[in-house]
Amino acid sequence: MYSKALLAEMEALRDGRRGAHVSATAIELHVRVVSRSVRTARPDFVADAGLDAIAPGSVTTVAALELWTAGLWQRVPGGYLIDDRELIAHLSAGPVRSWARRVWKYLNSESVIPF
Repeated sequence: MYSKALLAEMEALRDGRRGAHVSATAIELHVRVVSRSVRTARPDFVADAGLDAIAPGSVTTVAALELWTAGLWQRVPGGYLIDDRELIAHLSAGPVRSWARRVWKYLNSESVIPF
């Protein structure tokens, strides 16, 4: 089951320039992998064994190839580097960090008059 945030990220990737020519299955795998990897020491890396834990090998092989050709992933020994810093930053941000970012944007907007 997906949260609203993950579904929104999948839609944004589908509509974006980099994900426009990638299948829905590959986009789903990408978002699921990033969602898991942000909880690890290396949020920009997914091991081959980690892919097999998410979906069957036949699915992940084709999806990884699509993501590699789209420039979202880069092949390295033992796995893939995820080249989507915006998604990694967004999914790794906790509620406090998200709140602080919203407050900072509001305070630096044109609607707030400094003293």
